[in-house]
Amino acid sequence: MASDPKNPSTKWYFNDWDGDNNLKACSLAAQGLWMRMLCIAARSPEPGVVQIGDQPLKHPDGLAPLALAVGRPLEEIVPLIDELLRFGVADRDRSGRLKNRRMVR
Repeated sequence: MASDPKNPSTKWYFNDWDGDNNLKACSLAAQGLWMRMLCIAARSPEPGVVQIGDQPLKHPDGLAPLALAVGRPLEEIVPLIDELLRFGVADRDRSGRLKNRRMVR
């Protein structure tokens, strides 16, 4: 059965989430933001790339749409994304777009 692009789904392995030591090293706030980013990436036109509509979210610039989407100020989410990148949880492609390596694979 094909996945519905308007309501994507996937198998969720709790051990993958709970067993990720890099994710565990991140603050609870960063972990929560990452979950929200995964939801956005799952609905992206290019699955795995954190993109809202046709607007890819690039770091360090281009995060305002994400701040609006999660309802938090840009000044709050930028350090959390830095944390996710520093611990190797999130990734960026060559153009700076935020992505989840596993979803892109």
